[in-house]
Amino acid sequence: MSQTKPSIIITGLPHTHPAVAKIADPEQIRVMLEQTITELRAAGYEDIEGIWIGPDDGTSKLVEALQSKHRHGLIIGAGVRKSDDLMFWMEELIRTAHAVSPKTQILFNTTPKDNLTAAGRLKLE
Repeated sequence: MSQTKPSIIITGLPHTHPAVAKIADPEQIRVMLEQTITELRAAGYEDIEGIWIGPDDGTSKLVEALQSKHRHGLIIGAGVRKSDDLMFWMEELIRTAHAVSPKTQILFNTTPKDNLTAAGRLKLE
């Protein structure tokens, strides 16, 4: 990791969202989401924020976080990306990030366990 301290948002469905229960145990997802924040901080990614939102929540929390300061990366969780029913939501998250913070890099995980790998793909200047 370079000298720049990256600021990263991780967003995905809250563990209580009905779509989560279709693919995994919601309690296991809750624990993994907490662990991923801890793991990223332990790896030197100190400025990490988790924003767990679904389509019914809208994007206002994400917009607020993106406007609060420069964010190097936005990791979009696999629960959104892998669901055909939520493709529109993934597109909305990407459009929102691009409109509000065009320099924020969009990253994807495959599970909550590989957010560190996703963060490692950031291209820092």
